[in-house]
Formats: sequence, C-alpha cells, structure tokens
Amino acid sequence: LTEDHKPGRSDERRRIEAAGGVVDMQGVWRVYTPGPANFGGRSVLWGLAVSRAFGDLLLKEPARYGCSGVSGELVSAMPEVHAYDLRPADDRFLVLACDGIWDVLGDEDAVAVCAEHRTADFAAHALVRRAFEVGSDDNLTALVVTWQLGDASAGDGETKRQKVD
Repeated sequence: LTEDHKPGRSDERRRIEAAGGVVDMQGVWRVYTPGPANFGGRSVLWGLAVSRAFGDLLLKEPARYGCSGVSGELVSAMPEVHAYDLRPADDRFLVLACDGIWDVLGDEDAVAVCAEHRTADFAAHALVRRAFEVGSDDNLTALVVTWQLGDASAGDGETKRQKVD
C-alpha cells in the first residue's frame, strides 16, 4: 500500500539533495546532514537509512540544530499512500513492518511466512524471527492485521465491506 521510502530512490534523492542533504551508500543508501549539527551538547553528523520516518528531529529540522546549508527537512513524516479496496475473501491480512524487515525480505517472502500461521500475533513474531535469521542487523518490528469475514447467512445476505480511508 506504500512504496519503500529509501534515500536511493531517484525521486527521494532529488528531494533530499534539493533541501541540502547528502545521500550516500554506507552499506545501504542513507540520508545525511551536509555537515555537523549540535544535538544533546555534541557535534554530530547524522544519517538514516530511510527518507521518511517518524521522529528523527535532527533530519526534519537540521537548521534548528546548527546545521548550515539546509533549506528544509531532509526526512519527512508524510508517507506516500495508495488506497485499495480490500477483498476480504481473498486478502487475508495486512503486514506493517519497519525497514529492518523489508531490507531483507521481499513482499512475497513476507506473505509466505505470515500465511503459515493461524493468528496475527504468531505471524508477526515469525516475520521478525525470519528477518533476523536471514541477517537483518536493523531494528525489527512487524504488525500483522487480520479481519473476519461477515456472516453471509445473517442479515440481508451481504458480506461486510472493509472501509479504507
């Protein structure tokens, strides 16, 4: 439902560099402040492996922390979201996970891991374990959301529809 928000994506790289940020490959593509910033009483060079995130104030307001040459936010909290109608009879679950999962597992791999489990909590736990097993060295967080089909024999015979905003 979203695109990966990575600094190496050409459109993200253009946005970051236009604001004065630096995009560089350090194991993975990362966005960096163009120079040191003062944070917590220390002078730091700061980088992040995603181009959109919650938190990370130093990359959202680098000029506020004394980093010169920046004209805006380098990392944005605004995701790119695409809305799709759910087909509850076909779409069994939704996976929300951090980059530590998606850096090592593709969409199909994640679906295969989750489909092996009958509950959302077991599926999420298995997804985190699988990402660790295949070598993720980042933080690992996953949430699997499931839903129940409406009872077609109750009411007017129509199944409940999920609302997506």
